[in-house]
Amino acid sequence: MTYNLLEAVKNCFTTEALRQTGVAAVGESDASIERAVSRVTALVINSLAGLAEQAGGAEVLWSMAREAHEQGVLRPSSGRLIGGGGWQSRGAELMRSLLSDRYSSTVEAVSDSAGSQNTTVNNLLGLSTPITLGILGRHAAENELDSQGLSLWLQEQRRMVGAIQPDLARPHAPQPPTQPQTQGPSQAQTIPRPSPMNFDVRDNGASYSPEVVGLQNRRVAAVSDYYQPEAAPAKKATWSSSWLGLGALLVAVAAALGYFLGQDRINLGFNRLTGNTEEVAAVPAPTTASTSTSQGRYDEATGNYIYDTGLPTLIKMSDGTRLMVGSNSTEHKLYQFLANDAAQVDSVNRTKGWISFDRVYFAPSSATLTPESQQQLQNVAAILKNFPRAKVRIGGYTDNSGSFAGNMKMSEGRANAAMAALVDMGIDATRITSKGYGQKIPIASNDTEDGRALNRRISLRVTRK
Repeated sequence: MTYNLLEAVKNCFTTEALRQTGVAAVGESDASIERAVSRVTALVINSLAGLAEQAGGAEVLWSMAREAHEQGVLRPSSGRLIGGGGWQSRGAELMRSLLSDRYSSTVEAVSDSAGSQNTTVNNLLGLSTPITLGILGRHAAENELDSQGLSLWLQEQRRMVGAIQPDLARPHAPQPPTQPQTQGPSQAQTIPRPSPMNFDVRDNGASYSPEVVGLQNRRVAAVSDYYQPEAAPAKKATWSSSWLGLGALLVAVAAALGYFLGQDRINLGFNRLTGNTEEVAAVPAPTTASTSTSQGRYDEATGNYIYDTGLPTLIKMSDGTRLMVGSNSTEHKLYQFLANDAAQVDSVNRTKGWISFDRVYFAPSSATLTPESQQQLQNVAAILKNFPRAKVRIGGYTDNSGSFAGNMKMSEGRANAAMAALVDMGIDATRITSKGYGQKIPIASNDTEDGRALNRRISLRVTRK
């Protein structure tokens, strides 16, 4: 029997549990709660599938899903709906990031179609997102799926939602304004951004056939193609006039606490809440590229350090290339430095400005790149192609295990391998140099597994902009 992700997520909720935990607003009927759960879950599946289709998005999704599964999101303690720490806030933040400036209007549209309250929908988004990620992570682990395999499976699940329940496959978004624009010819037009969610469109969803419902039937929901919700029971009175004030308060509290995002992500998280999801040539205040305090965990199975690359961020480059990367990722740090005219290369202190690759790995005791390393190297190559004057140096490093001479040779081989990969991807060899530093420049203690994993790394430094 075909696995149904939508039903699997919905089965994690019961109306009684939602009431007892305060997720469902006071006065909600069982029917409205059930409708809200279905629509929110479909929205989450569509949004995550849309993320996976962005350049680099499949890898971001796979990392988050694996983390949710390994941290026990699907193993809640008594009296809770999800396990793990801080995942409800993280789920809500992720959906705000993906929906961007459409978040509030989408919540309103889902509430209208379900006959539910905004509070309930907001709470459900925070719960449904990590549960969906946890199930995705479990499925990937049980079936040994890589990022592309998981992405393909999720696309299949999205098409299944549209085939079985067509009304849930339509975008929930407000109608665009119909009044004529009054701006003059000299004013820049504001072009609405398309929805990040892709949807299947078909006339009859009575039977599901992957062969019939193919990728060619999927399209991005355009601004002029919004869903008009079906008639639903009238919503009970909500705090419509004060909701914006409450939302602003929640944003301020979230930014102040930062317990989920961490101090180095508070500002970025606030940008997500206010709808700033595209990284363009204008970048934040002047900064010097550097390696920040690492966030992540040691993976015993591979011996690698798995970095927390942060919330998905869309980088839009001058040649039209779009990369979906983490806000803490190597790509995001490199792009910010290169795009910021005020950020300068330190030609005096050459120990400054190094950025560690966070998803480039090698086979044990060798200089052979693993297949999953290709995506990040391709992203870095794409960024360098958009800054043709830039030159970089690749540095290889090891922990203090083994001999000094052996570590120098290993680090040199790994740095050369990363450089060769970038050259093969179209970067002129004259723009890249490489050097092995062995065990000489640790960034963590070699007394722990975590520290040694952090010290086994490949980094890059911009030497010319």
